Amino acid sequence: PNDRDLANVVFSYGNKFEMGESVLVPRSRGGFVYGTISKSSKKSPCFINPAENHDYIEWRVEYPNLQGKPMFKCMPTILIGKIPPSGKSKQSIALSREQTRNLGDMASARDL
Repeated sequence: PNDRDLANVVFSYGNKFEMGESVLVPRSRGGFVYGTISKSSKKSPCFINPAENHDYIEWRVEYPNLQGKPMFKCMPTILIGKIPPSGKSKQSIALSREQTRNLGDMASARDL
């Protein structure tokens, strides 16, 4: 992901997504990858606390793996990064241009 998207991405339970919308998806090994919302479904019980008996929306997000093969994850809203339109976010963080990324490394500030 580019620096602008990483600096402005929003993770919130209140996010609303459209089918086909580009989002940031957390990777299992750290960092993020671009993905696309493909469908939603209502799930129960609560993802965060299964003892709570309320519904939540789960989104299917499709993304390419390192070889370009299409994959997907089913995730609740809070774990999907909404990319705001250009110029809409007032948030910014300082990102070092000197950081490099090696596969398998721990996530860095650039990945946040």
